[in-house]
Amino acid sequence: LNTFGKDYQFTTQIISDNEIIENVLIGNIYLKPDADPSFNSKSLENLIKKLHELGLKEIKGDFLIINKEFDQEGFAPGTTIDDLGDSYFNPVGSLIIDHKAAVVAPVNTVNFTDNKKLENIFFDLNSVLRFLFNKYDIKFSSVINFTQEIPAKSYLLAEHKSEKLSAIIAFLLKESDNLYADCLFKKLAFHKYKEAATWQKSRECLNEFLKEKLNIEPLDIKIVDGAGLSRYTLVSPHQIITLLKWAYVQPNFKDFLDCLPVAGIDGTLKERMLDTKSKVKAKTGTCGGVSSLSGYIETEDDLIAFSIINNGYLSQSLYNPPCKTEIEDAICKLLAE
Repeated sequence: LNTFGKDYQFTTQIISDNEIIENVLIGNIYLKPDADPSFNSKSLENLIKKLHELGLKEIKGDFLIINKEFDQEGFAPGTTIDDLGDSYFNPVGSLIIDHKAAVVAPVNTVNFTDNKKLENIFFDLNSVLRFLFNKYDIKFSSVINFTQEIPAKSYLLAEHKSEKLSAIIAFLLKESDNLYADCLFKKLAFHKYKEAATWQKSRECLNEFLKEKLNIEPLDIKIVDGAGLSRYTLVSPHQIITLLKWAYVQPNFKDFLDCLPVAGIDGTLKERMLDTKSKVKAKTGTCGGVSSLSGYIETEDDLIAFSIINNGYLSQSLYNPPCKTEIEDAICKLLAE
């Protein structure tokens, strides 16, 4: 919100290196993604449908996906391979479709994924595009692949715009969506450096922000991903409070506050703190042995910033650990009263 503003929209385009003449394009078609985490198969179909509406009937060239925004490292340092294939553990790429990283070749389902299917996290762009071309009567029989090159001269044929950034962030925070978080983390670095974003460059970008805005020194904090799944990411409750206090005096604070899960109402807090309904607006965080809750509590005459982090608890199940949420909820209720 601070960098892009609440009204920013991701824009995914289809361009060509030649004009369409008599319903035929003699040249290449390019898909130019914008690292939009909300882009889906319907969005892709609408782009192909727009080509049909332009009168395009044949492509005599390749279909190339421009892959310049992010590097090829889909997973952050310190993430665990045990999560591979789970719905919350998605590789990050310049082109995301249906919450999956787009690929043009089959993905090898290697042994260490057990019964998990990598099809759950990778989108078969090659098959879907050929299906859509056939559906909309566009003759195409050439290559579909990724490229680093942008044509020197291009013609805009179709584009898709996402919802506004405030809606993207609301989904990210309320649903605790790791892919959205990592996409925005890398997007910041691409925006700043105008070259393929890496996890390291994204970290440097964030460290500059933390030092400039919050006076947090890079050596005092370690954030290597956007989602917090990395075991290398280390933050303190005090640092989170510093962020929440800074956010409170920003012009877009209300937009940020509206994005947080609301206790007893929505998101990851929908079933929690029903007796303090609407008073607590906060973000949850969970890893094996770790549980956290940070945000704001509305009292009769004040707004309290708080941050709770539980480390090192033991339990039989990651998803049903003993009393971690009960402790967090009880502290929030005490503060709210």
